[in-house]
Amino acid sequence: MNRGRTRRARLKRSKTGCRTCRARHVKCDETPGKCQNCTSTGRQCDGYDTHRLPLPNKQTRHSERLALSPPVAVTVPWASTSDERRCFGFVQARTIPDVLSYFDSLIWEQFALQMVRREPAVWHAVVALGAVHQHIEPRLMGGSTVWECIAVAQSTRSFACLRRRNPQDPQMREVTLLCCLLFTIMDVVRQEFGTAVQHIRAGLRILDEAQLSTSRDGQPLLRFWLHSFRHLDTQISSDRLLMVEGSGSRSSTEDAGNAAVQPAVDPTWLSWTSHSQEPYTVASARHMLEPLYNRFFKFIRQCWRMSPAELQSAAAAPVLAEQASLTTQYHRARQFWRIFRTEQDASKLSPKDERGAEVLEIWLTTVGLGLQTGPLHGDPTALQRFTPQYRDLLNRNQRFLARFPQRPTLLVDMGVLPTIFFVGDGCQDLSVRWEALQAHYAWPHQEGPFSAPLMAARLEHLIRTQLRVRVRADLVASLRLTSHQPAQLMTESEVESCLEEVEELVETETDRILEQMRSVSSCANEEDRERSAHMLSALDRMHDHWGSVARMKRIEGSS
Repeated sequence: MNRGRTRRARLKRSKTGCRTCRARHVKCDETPGKCQNCTSTGRQCDGYDTHRLPLPNKQTRHSERLALSPPVAVTVPWASTSDERRCFGFVQARTIPDVLSYFDSLIWEQFALQMVRREPAVWHAVVALGAVHQHIEPRLMGGSTVWECIAVAQSTRSFACLRRRNPQDPQMREVTLLCCLLFTIMDVVRQEFGTAVQHIRAGLRILDEAQLSTSRDGQPLLRFWLHSFRHLDTQISSDRLLMVEGSGSRSSTEDAGNAAVQPAVDPTWLSWTSHSQEPYTVASARHMLEPLYNRFFKFIRQCWRMSPAELQSAAAAPVLAEQASLTTQYHRARQFWRIFRTEQDASKLSPKDERGAEVLEIWLTTVGLGLQTGPLHGDPTALQRFTPQYRDLLNRNQRFLARFPQRPTLLVDMGVLPTIFFVGDGCQDLSVRWEALQAHYAWPHQEGPFSAPLMAARLEHLIRTQLRVRVRADLVASLRLTSHQPAQLMTESEVESCLEEVEELVETETDRILEQMRSVSSCANEEDRERSAHMLSALDRMHDHWGSVARMKRIEGSS
């Protein structure tokens, strides 16, 4: 006689609960970020696997989607903490898609994830990068100090793992190069340019040594690594040719930027690119244009470091020589780009390649304008004649942002943020500067060393300074017209009293105009052209106001 076995009814297990509740086999309340079931009992909530969650609908708030922890699909054969797993998951779900927004990269698509499974040094470096990214995430929950501490601790562990490695290990070179690259990106994001330069120099030194001992079959891989390091060098404008070899204490890009501008392209770069047989793709076009962008960054940096008097003196001779050499290289790049566009079928480009090609073309336009305006930096009168070109460049950036609405928070590739700042810094038209400022505020993110909030603060300072100059000039003119006696007959105390009154009025009126411009820009339903017209009207009203005051006082003085 068979005994009937009592079976428990199988309950449907939750597939979308947090990792901690699923491991404990308890029902999760699925609160975004951290579930109440864990936090109320003092447990550490390890978050949610995004690949288990249903696709977000239109009602899902963006802030809720950001709070979801990314997946942890890769397991490592050593012990890891929940913080490490969360940071690594964040790299998978957020950092890697962000950095691949414009251009493909084998480092992020394959190499990093392959190495992280078997190399503790790479694991800790990737975890540190995830902590750095979360540290700059605008709307992510959690204390920023915590992420900074995690990043420092994980970087230290990665260094320790590298020191313990056997130098004769055949994988040692690739592991060291990848860690150098990750350390450089982290330092660039954190504005630690001195240590970033050291990491770049270390990576390039390894590549130089590898070039002598690598067979022809291994050359493409080394060229791939060189592309990655040279791109970071372009971003922070720290060409090793501008540094004194052997000076161990020279770790600041400030020192590197003060060196003379080199009129020749890095010969190491030329030796690599001259043997390149890559077909014409967006990636190969980017590599071909990289030397131009690299030199342009250094050229602009040198121009901006010099005063207007220096740019008019004999000290500007190296800069002018570099301008002439760069102009020749720019025209060759333009010719290459026309050939590239002719051979490429735009309709067959993927969305990412289309974005990348548009970014490269925007940068070419920026280089052409920068070569003309660089030596004029600090001369507002001379820069005024370039207002139409600045406006066209800003319009092109705005069209790009409208066509590609993706808003990643971290990019390690070149993007449009520096080109928008270039417009805001150089253009003397206040309305164009204001539009550039609003573009920074509309997309708070970071592109390598370029931080949108920091650059926006710089532009706002420029706008305030420009407004103060205009307002003060009008007030001083009005003050002179209202004086009942010649200025030379006024006592010193009367002059000081008038100037104090003018300065107080300048600050008040400047604040009023800025507030009015902010209120106009906050109208989200208006088109960009209408917004610009409103700002111009506000400025015109300001000038009309002070002009009419001056005319009234002139009439009163003559009566």
